[in-house]
Amino acid sequence: MPMSQVLLIVVFLILILGVVPVLVIRIKKRGDESLNKLKSMIQPYTDADYFRKLERDQAMLSADFGERKQENLFQKLSATFGKLFLMEKYQEKLLKKLARAGMKWKPSEFIFLKFCIGVGAMLFGLIFLRSLIWMLGFGFIGWLFPDIIVWKKTGARIKAFNDQLVDALVMMSNSMKAGYSFLQALDLVARESHYPMNDEFKRVLRETGLGAPIEDSFAGLLDRVPSEDLDLVLTVVMIQRQIGGNLAEILDKIAHTIRERIKLLGQIQALTAQGRMSGIVITALPFALYFIMHLLEPEKMSTLYKEKVGWVLIAIGLIMQSIGAVAIKKIISIEV
Repeated sequence: MPMSQVLLIVVFLILILGVVPVLVIRIKKRGDESLNKLKSMIQPYTDADYFRKLERDQAMLSADFGERKQENLFQKLSATFGKLFLMEKYQEKLLKKLARAGMKWKPSEFIFLKFCIGVGAMLFGLIFLRSLIWMLGFGFIGWLFPDIIVWKKTGARIKAFNDQLVDALVMMSNSMKAGYSFLQALDLVARESHYPMNDEFKRVLRETGLGAPIEDSFAGLLDRVPSEDLDLVLTVVMIQRQIGGNLAEILDKIAHTIRERIKLLGQIQALTAQGRMSGIVITALPFALYFIMHLLEPEKMSTLYKEKVGWVLIAIGLIMQSIGAVAIKKIISIEV
């Protein structure tokens, strides 16, 4: 075989073995890109949770706390801290917790803030009180302090929502009697009511406007505002959408029921106020007394955590305090 033919065959084989795999890879890559593009186009119509996931991502990246042109040092450190130590599922859970409180914080920023407050409180206990027990105690309190703030803000937000719910139901009922549709009545409430009612209803309307089912939007609303009254309203609305009926009249009856329930709850709160105050005083008194005695006689009180008997007494006291606090709470807690 001539040398020229051998070279031609070698060149042909090199082209076949080199070019064909590249072409196959590129064709496959284009096919995958087209398939992914097609999936992304039809995903809103096939995935019921798409809009909820989309809004969650937008809340993480471009909500009130995300639209920042330039991050400061705290935000950069918290972002690094979150990437290193926080799992994605925990961040989602914490994001839901912050959303219930109406706080525009990223989960990484919130955890980093807790860490800084806890370390600062530990240093305060170590420097000023010079005690390992006080250092750990102050650190624990500092770590829990942001959670207490979130818990208080969540309770206040849910209470404000419940206080506005009756007026919102009456407004929806009157607007539907005037000829408005259900979604138009929701829009009227979103425009005319105050925070947090308007904020939550605007979000429901935004989700339904993007194409999400109204059932999923209401499920997200109930997840962000865990209220028994709201659960009752949404359950009745969903039943009415399935079997029909006069929704305006139903909303009037629900508003009357909730109004009477709030009145009865206020009477119970007034009657149990003395018991709640007694529980708070009895629970806090031993800790306040120990703190005062430690300031007056630090050497004598230090025996509690230097001797084994002292640790046993502390454990017994904490157990008895916990049992007493739970018993008082059970006595004064009356479900309506």
